[in-house]
Amino acid sequence: MFLLGTQATYSLIQSFNSGTQFATVDVLDSLWTYIAGTIMPIAAGLAIVGSVINFATHRPAMRLVAVALAMLCVSGIWKIGSLHGGVGASMSFTNGILNLTNWTGNVILPTLAGLFFAIAILRFSRGESSTHAMYGGFLFLMVSGLLRAMETFASQRAWSDPDVYFISLLSLVKLDLQCADAGVCGHSGGGGRHAHGNRRQNPSNGRIH
Repeated sequence: MFLLGTQATYSLIQSFNSGTQFATVDVLDSLWTYIAGTIMPIAAGLAIVGSVINFATHRPAMRLVAVALAMLCVSGIWKIGSLHGGVGASMSFTNGILNLTNWTGNVILPTLAGLFFAIAILRFSRGESSTHAMYGGFLFLMVSGLLRAMETFASQRAWSDPDVYFISLLSLVKLDLQCADAGVCGHSGGGGRHAHGNRRQNPSNGRIH
């Protein structure tokens, strides 16, 4: 794995080489842009995942949360500089966040949810507490489902449409209201059937109770 990583890093540095007299500066600038715009958001996501795992296993998690926030702050500051035409103007911060979101929501979170459910089953079979593991699994599935839902809602408009975020949030609110309404209606219907079932005739006096 180390040798493969070394070869990939060498190929990446070679792609940054402009072949001019400022090649060293171009390579260093491109490396920093790649680290701040792509690596740090992904590392921040991994730190968040690690903090959730530590929380589920009763271990300290605040340090990983602080590391994730620090990495996102560095990327955000670098992005602010690029918005004003400074160094790093060609960085791909948005692509890094998009790739991180897709990879986390579609692959990592469902996999971790299955792993946490397996841990919960093992703990339950041994007579140990499995509550935190179950909560962790459901949390991973909930976040993954929300990301997929927002991705579906955002596809209703073009990416350049200024109302795409508003439409996405509006669709999410409508979905929540529909689910809540369906739950209330189902509960009311069940209660009605239960009450109707309790209205039976007493054979002794002919009255309906």
